Amino acid sequence: MKGKFLAFMLIINLGAGSYLGYLLTVTPEGVVPDEFVGLAVSRQSEASTILSGQILSQLEKFETQALGTSALLDDILLNKSYIPSLPSYYHDRTAVVQLDLSELPPSPFVSEAYGIEISVGGSAYKIVPDTFFDDYEATYLETGDTDNPFNQIQDDVKSEIQLTAKLDHILPSLYDLDPNTVWIEYTSEKGYSRSFPWSSVPQMYDGRQSSWYSSASTGAKDVIILLDKSGSMEGERKLGAVNATKNIISSLGGRDRFNILTFSDEIASFSDALSLVGEDNQLAAFDFLDRMVTGGTTNYDLAFTEGLDRLNRFGSDRRTPVVVFITDGAPTIGTRDNNTLIEKIQQANGPVGAQFVLFGISSETDHQLLSEIANEMGGANIRINTTEQIEGAISNYQDFLSLNKQAVISWSLPYLDTNGQGLVITTSIPLIVNSQLRGVISVDIRLETLVEFIVQDQLSENSYSYVFDIAGNSIVHPDVDLNTSTAETIRQPITQLEVDTEEFGELLSLAQKDQAVTQLLDYNGQDTLVSFTPIGNTSMILGMTTPLTDLIPDEVEAKINSLAINTLAFVPGVALGLLGALIMIVLRGRLLREDAPQIVAESPQNSKEEEA
Repeated sequence: MKGKFLAFMLIINLGAGSYLGYLLTVTPEGVVPDEFVGLAVSRQSEASTILSGQILSQLEKFETQALGTSALLDDILLNKSYIPSLPSYYHDRTAVVQLDLSELPPSPFVSEAYGIEISVGGSAYKIVPDTFFDDYEATYLETGDTDNPFNQIQDDVKSEIQLTAKLDHILPSLYDLDPNTVWIEYTSEKGYSRSFPWSSVPQMYDGRQSSWYSSASTGAKDVIILLDKSGSMEGERKLGAVNATKNIISSLGGRDRFNILTFSDEIASFSDALSLVGEDNQLAAFDFLDRMVTGGTTNYDLAFTEGLDRLNRFGSDRRTPVVVFITDGAPTIGTRDNNTLIEKIQQANGPVGAQFVLFGISSETDHQLLSEIANEMGGANIRINTTEQIEGAISNYQDFLSLNKQAVISWSLPYLDTNGQGLVITTSIPLIVNSQLRGVISVDIRLETLVEFIVQDQLSENSYSYVFDIAGNSIVHPDVDLNTSTAETIRQPITQLEVDTEEFGELLSLAQKDQAVTQLLDYNGQDTLVSFTPIGNTSMILGMTTPLTDLIPDEVEAKINSLAINTLAFVPGVALGLLGALIMIVLRGRLLREDAPQIVAESPQNSKEEEA
């Protein structure tokens, strides 16, 4: 029994020693346990959220400038309160002496920052060329004639220009809220703009055609453009419709998505789903339009059914679904009965709830059918009488979409300022009076402003942050020098500036769905934490990367060391286990000898004694 017990104890001691020795090797050198990775992820997520909030807080100062301008404009245009009149200053210094409103603004000077003559004592108004009477637009643009452009526009526009000069009561103080403000501008639907500070602006500039104007006036959209490519869509009709479609795409905002379906008796699609606005997608869409070949018959049923199906499958609750329909004829194939066709469109639109803007661009168009579709869908039907009107009329499709919209702040993607201020981004808000869009207030800021926000207070020495748009193109990145870049060159795919891996792409797709995400990724063999955090509703996303090892000294390494100490505490146990096993071996040998029969060899001396 004693032998069995000692053997059992020997096995226990050896087993304990072996197990404790194994514990010393369960955490390989350089590998951070999962629980500590979780702590690092939480820390970076919190830091990214805080920095995103700080950027948004700074950007809200510029939103305040737009909101303040909007509030005063609302009072001015509704005559809610008495605000003293102020003189109005034309944007062209060479023409002001010939205008009815002839004064120069106070104290004009050549600004070193702007590189042009400006005045902070007043704003400048500019008449958009296509609002002039008769053929004066061509005279104004081609010859530079400035005899009296103010007298070439309608009286109600003149009156509103003089009214909006009252903005100069608050524009100087709003402009001074932040030194990074470039321009504060009001662009009217009537065809003029007013910008502060006063300066000369290009004659061709029309803010209504800009993406920031469209974003503010219509909100975030999923746009399906259904473009007729039947045999009759040839020559000037095709050219006008294609150019108008390009203008629609160019006017889309940073959060908009689009697709183009060209139709006849068959469908050709630019993309399978909906494409985010971005330079690459725009150029690809333009190429798709340029390659459009006309021919075949006209199938309304096919176009509407397929377009609404795309919106149903790929649309987003965060965007307004829009169908823009452009045709020069009547349906010649497919469902041709008006009532049946409208019923099919209503059924397809049921789960979508799209807004419809329909354009008939010739006398052969079934305008009655388009009017009935618009009435049933609560949309708009625009009849275009001449081919010369096609491009301009279709390009202003957002006029209908802007009706009854709430005033929501929007942010643009970076672009090159027309007045030489380099790369800027714009925040804008629609001015809605009595449920009608009257114009858009915008504030431009230098893109360097974002750089100042993100270069400070990084999480670690090797941590860095960057900003990209919802389409996945960079806006601010430490590897891109804004001083030597253009609006095109700064917008590189973020995958080219970071890493182009499947895991990075999956994380990017989540961020593009307005989700804040943080994940541990392999960055060229180094474990790196990557965070993507949307910056409010600005269509911009904050990126943050930090090598995992950078976070170990702060919180993780201490716990790893603590774990190591606890593990090393087992070393005495291992030693005791091995010592105990050794003692058991020795003890067992001794006990075995004590229990053995005592056999003593007789010596010759003992034998003689016994005989005696």
